[in-house]
Amino acid sequence: MIKFFRKIRQKLLSENDFGKYLLYALGEILLVVIGILIALQVNNWNESKKISRQEIALIENLKSEFKVNLENLEEVKTQNQVIYNCTNELKSLIGQENSIIKEHNVDSLLLYAILIKDYQPNQFVLSQLKTGEKLDIIKSEKLKKLLYEWDKALNGKTEAFNMLNTYFMNSLIPFLDENTSVRNVDSYGNYGWSNKTPLKYNSTNMFHMIQFDNRLENHIWCVNAFDNSIDTLTTIAKKIEEEITKD
Repeated sequence: MIKFFRKIRQKLLSENDFGKYLLYALGEILLVVIGILIALQVNNWNESKKISRQEIALIENLKSEFKVNLENLEEVKTQNQVIYNCTNELKSLIGQENSIIKEHNVDSLLLYAILIKDYQPNQFVLSQLKTGEKLDIIKSEKLKKLLYEWDKALNGKTEAFNMLNTYFMNSLIPFLDENTSVRNVDSYGNYGWSNKTPLKYNSTNMFHMIQFDNRLENHIWCVNAFDNSIDTLTTIAKKIEEEITKD
């Protein structure tokens, strides 16, 4: 092809026909420009296909990740409900006669009232999106906004759980250490290492103490705040799942 155009150029030069040569030169330039534009278009098309394939892969990975996240959120929600129910049952015994208190398995109730469990999301795909600056590959602006809201809600969850855990460790556990047998409480957890204490003690006394009443109230308040943060995450995760499915 190059030899063909070279022969035409040489022929026109030999004929000293400047007008024809100028038209030929413009035509040759135009062909080169058209060739470059076509090459750029093909390159852009190939790049677009590559990005589209990447987006499809990312969406599928996000779908799998948030499916697991929703399952784990449901587990934490169920655990929070157990904590809430057991704490409320303990609260209902405050100020009651000892005979009524003894009708309940206080040690078992205490164990399940304090079995707090944090929620740790699967973030591998989302972390890759953020650290690798691949978030722009996702076309859906709504999905990007939901992923941002998810991050923000996770920060709220962390604050709520830290508040719950701090109160649990710094106030509730020290009180139980002083007023009941933690060993007996642990014996209902099937931990393997724990059995009941041979020592005599009276766990009914704390049900007549305002300090225990206050600690149960504060504990359930913190559990409720944490549970609300789990509800918020669940709502956002379901919206993300809907948006991903829609895409």
